Amino acid sequence: CRELSVKVATHCLSTVLNLTPHLAYFFPALLRRMPQGHMYDPEMSIFIHDIDAHEAHKRGRANVRQDKAEFAPGSSIHTVVEPSEEMRLLVLKMLSATVTSILMRGSSTLIHPYFHDIILFLQCQLRDPYPDVKIEACRMLTILCRCQELNQGFILYATALARAGLPVLRHRHAKVRFAAVEFVRSAIAVPHKAKWRGAGTDAIVDLIGYQAEDTIPVAAFYEGYTTVNYLAELTADPVVAVRLATAEMLSEFLVGLLDRYDHRTRLVPYLLNAVNDDASNVSAVAMNALALCGKEYEKENQDEIIERRQYGVDGDRRANHGPPLPRPFEERPRLGTRLYVRGATRRFFKPLLRELTSWMSKTRGQSLGLLQTVIVYV
Repeated sequence: CRELSVKVATHCLSTVLNLTPHLAYFFPALLRRMPQGHMYDPEMSIFIHDIDAHEAHKRGRANVRQDKAEFAPGSSIHTVVEPSEEMRLLVLKMLSATVTSILMRGSSTLIHPYFHDIILFLQCQLRDPYPDVKIEACRMLTILCRCQELNQGFILYATALARAGLPVLRHRHAKVRFAAVEFVRSAIAVPHKAKWRGAGTDAIVDLIGYQAEDTIPVAAFYEGYTTVNYLAELTADPVVAVRLATAEMLSEFLVGLLDRYDHRTRLVPYLLNAVNDDASNVSAVAMNALALCGKEYEKENQDEIIERRQYGVDGDRRANHGPPLPRPFEERPRLGTRLYVRGATRRFFKPLLRELTSWMSKTRGQSLGLLQTVIVYV
């Protein structure tokens, strides 16, 4: 009966022309299918699934932040209202069909009163244990993040949504990881033109697992505390499609983000690592992104480029700047690209050299390949 009712409701909501009188009944019924306790904290830009633990954290209790609670000892297990996995997927598809139908008609103002409910419901599905539900939630959130009519609404939620999607990047299924990469990419890249930045770029720090050396969470003194470098795991993913999606994400961040220069030194090492990828399409995407960055660098620093070309930047003429170059290089990168990479290399070069002495042979090999790529560009 539940399956039949959901299918009938999906058909009606996706075909009825005037949904205004029906949405007021649809969304309250939809939210009853969501576990209790999910909220949004605009001060910390995170979604909450355990209100008591979150309030204790804000009061100073030694527990981890809600978006990082998945890796904490004794973390709460996600509960579901609907025990059937197929039914949870059908309910989610019903919401997707309704919202898509409204957007295709150009009537986005109809969902403005229910925008918060839609975001809250979709981010809750990212924690669902059923992989297909995660994929559908990521797909729908990606579409909504790219929707220009909803841009002002997503500016408020972009960082929190990106943080909510980070744990999905470690899912055991490649299809889920691929969908999560597309979603996190879209959430971080939501344009915030009033401040000339990406609305979700604060989540880039969480994406690379960065933590200042002089900052230690209180919870680390009492229980295990783990930071995860999601981006490093994605660049070494065993599935080519996931690595390709990661390279395209980095390309958009370094080429298209409004505040891309603020994050250049953090992201360039991973793009250089993608240049050294075994798959030719992944390395081609990474090299093309760096070429575009170099071309833009030349436009913005014309005086420096002209001076270096006049006085000779390549050093002694007896130096070997011709072939053979290591794979995947067919020719020496353009001057702007070399200067662009050189400006970002200072931050990670010493850690890279330290990795050459790692006890793990795989780490040493990857570090050596990255060092070779850096030498070609520098």
